Amino acid sequence: MPRKLIDRRDILQDILTTISPIYFPQNTMDMNRTSLYGWLHEVTAKTVEDTVTLEQQRASDYCPELSPSAIHVRQTAHIRGVTIHRATPGKCFAILGVLKRDILDKGVKDGNTISFTIDRRSTIMHNGIPFSLEDDIIIRAVRRPRGYVYAAQYSGEYATYESYIQMFDNTNEFGQELVTILVQIYQFRYNIQEKAVTDVVQFMYDGISYDYENKLAGFEVYYKRTPVDTYVRAETDHHLTMATTSALYYNDDDDNILFILNNPKLNIGANAMIRVEMMETLGTEGNITVGDNINSSFSLYRDGSYNYSGVNVEIEIISDTQGASDGDSTSDTKKLLIDAKVRRDNITTEHDIISYINDRDANVQIIKKRNDIEDRRYYMYTLLRHNKEIVPATTKRLFLEGVYNSLAIGDFDRYNQTVDRKVLRAYNKFKLVIPEDPDQEEYAVKVPHDEPEVDGEFYYTCPFMILINSYNIASLYYTSVNTEITLSQRPIASIFPFQMICRGIKIFRNSHDADAYDKYRFTVTGTMNTSNDLELVDDENDYVVRDNTAIKCYVILRHDDTPAAYMEMDIASYNKDTREFTFTGEMQTSDYITEKDKLEIVDGLKRVATDTNYNSVIDFKDAYLEVYFMYKYGTEAADYRSTDLIFQMIPEFKTGQYALMCGYYNNPQHPYDLILEYNKLSHCGVTVLPRSETEVNFSVAEVPFIKYDYGIKNIINMADTFENLRTVYGSLLKLTTDFDVSLKFTATYGISKYIMVTGGRKDGGDVVENLRDLNPTFYFKVYGVGVDITEIRQFIYEYLRDTYITGGTVFMSNICTLIEEKFSRVRSIKYMGVNDFDASFQEFTYTQPEFTNIDIITRFVPEQLNVTDIQIELDETNT
Repeated sequence: MPRKLIDRRDILQDILTTISPIYFPQNTMDMNRTSLYGWLHEVTAKTVEDTVTLEQQRASDYCPELSPSAIHVRQTAHIRGVTIHRATPGKCFAILGVLKRDILDKGVKDGNTISFTIDRRSTIMHNGIPFSLEDDIIIRAVRRPRGYVYAAQYSGEYATYESYIQMFDNTNEFGQELVTILVQIYQFRYNIQEKAVTDVVQFMYDGISYDYENKLAGFEVYYKRTPVDTYVRAETDHHLTMATTSALYYNDDDDNILFILNNPKLNIGANAMIRVEMMETLGTEGNITVGDNINSSFSLYRDGSYNYSGVNVEIEIISDTQGASDGDSTSDTKKLLIDAKVRRDNITTEHDIISYINDRDANVQIIKKRNDIEDRRYYMYTLLRHNKEIVPATTKRLFLEGVYNSLAIGDFDRYNQTVDRKVLRAYNKFKLVIPEDPDQEEYAVKVPHDEPEVDGEFYYTCPFMILINSYNIASLYYTSVNTEITLSQRPIASIFPFQMICRGIKIFRNSHDADAYDKYRFTVTGTMNTSNDLELVDDENDYVVRDNTAIKCYVILRHDDTPAAYMEMDIASYNKDTREFTFTGEMQTSDYITEKDKLEIVDGLKRVATDTNYNSVIDFKDAYLEVYFMYKYGTEAADYRSTDLIFQMIPEFKTGQYALMCGYYNNPQHPYDLILEYNKLSHCGVTVLPRSETEVNFSVAEVPFIKYDYGIKNIINMADTFENLRTVYGSLLKLTTDFDVSLKFTATYGISKYIMVTGGRKDGGDVVENLRDLNPTFYFKVYGVGVDITEIRQFIYEYLRDTYITGGTVFMSNICTLIEEKFSRVRSIKYMGVNDFDASFQEFTYTQPEFTNIDIITRFVPEQLNVTDIQIELDETNT
């Protein structure tokens, strides 16, 4: 039987009973040396045990995803850069109420301002579940001619500004005046521990331990080198980081223990104090549902800084908790490690491309245009949808009349002669030209918007702007915008008590609007952090704004990431119900994009530090802006004058009577795009057609089009669709290997070339003809009483929409059978025909051409039926 030498006791017994008698016979062994003999046995056994244990650990190193050690799994995740998500506290909204008398009596007086602080470490209890604030709240009472104005804001030291404070005047049941503030609270409690550094070596290598009971949602670390110093908040980084940093290190791999480790750069030695404020949450177990019979309590955090004796804060939680999570378990982390190890980060086959795209943006067909030793070019045709409906679209060649001179620029809307860049805006109308010879290719030409449309003709608009550079390469850009950019509050030097609470900035442009196709409209909406707005609006005159310039909003735009221009906005409107002030501004663009990827703005902006029109270029992609609010405070504004850069960017005569309220910016997680680039996603080959020695026309191959009237009405509403297309296809570019992938539209509008109808009988066989219409009219007759024709029409549309004809056949008899089975009131339904084809033509087949030459391959665009005209006759007779 084989020996199993794993445990030290087994090894020791084996040495004593098996090995020792061979070398140390019992009758000759010197018993005086047995202590040394035992020591050698113990060392040998321990060495073997350690070796086996080490090998077991090394084995788990090869596959940490199977390791039973939570510490080992989490450490591996940190080393590999796999993010481990902590528990997330649930959040909900609550209303806090503080008596005005307490604010005035207990607050800290400073001139005309009285400040009252609600510490973030105050405790809120709801049915035994603790909640806390994310930051200190400072309530200020500012003496003004109309009495005290109460304002509230976060201190700014801890707030993420995910939530903002709204204030209101109110009266309690005893008739006492109070201010109420609407805030977001979080389901966690602060666990605050202070420990002295007694062992510098331990602090450096093992760390000082801080235990907690529930789940760790986050923590802050503070230190002071001597007991008499003031605590300083430290940055933190995981102890396995490879970056050079001045942060204190932490290790949170042990369950319910957080270790803080020293960083020699901070020069923290013995007797220093390390304070850790941990946010403990219950995770999903802390979710609450607001009930009428459960009371909430608020306990103010009190220390020597605050005189809170006798102060009571009322609280009412008004919403259920949302967003709670328990964080990643060891099992979750193992799955993340496995995913990171086996994920394939490139696409190498046509099947990979189709699978990737259809997982994220369904209805894509890939067509190989070229595949040789020099180039692998693939076009993907998207069956464009909007609101679950097929968009009438197509892909056609575009013929453009070229530039004659600097004044006669042909079909183009903007021409830069110096660098020979030509722009054709998105807001244009095109007409399809169909040659008499069916073997010749159709093409689109530009026509005036007011050209009357003729039955049987096809008119388009292009959702993209087309730019042709000096090398005659066409690039596509989507120029409509309908988005809101999230803003974060910027630390500023001003101590002005009033703020404008702003969550985002809306940017809108409809490039197919006849009146404003070249205008970007910026809208900022905010609420004051005061208990009322009576200084700004007239409550006796339907809350009309007293002075539209009482608050100024400035949007700072950039060029090469440097502030270059500003937009000045006054108060445009006030909503008395939501207490929201709205600021709006516009700027006009020529749509000209420079060779350095800058967008030309011709009006609506002022050059920084001046009052002159900017009329230059700005950043338009992955860009950043700043938003500032200023309050007209008269001559007293000088008391709040700060050194903030905004005063250098706006002329003195505009800011002299104004105090800086607050500032915002869009952080790197929320950049904005004024134009979406598709030049890397949609390759439009350009053919130069000489007109004379100095003049040429252009033929742009495979331009995506949308039916004119549909596009003018809906392209702005499809902004999210085009953003998704850019995101998905942009990701594909990074993942493909040796592919040149381009985005086009499947033909769903116009003349059909490949959809055939079969029916009738001629010379003993079926008649097969080209349908020649991607938007045909279908005719049905329904027999029944009380039949909902609208539902039947929708059923037929969805069947034809979702039963792809590409690569298959659709039978009208199947539709009729399904309707008779689905709709009980339908006795029978009869298919009556399509267009000029009678009811015998019931079979619809997609016949893809044989790719026998380059011309067929280049000109081929896949087609899909788009049936929006379904005529149904209802016969309700009983016969």
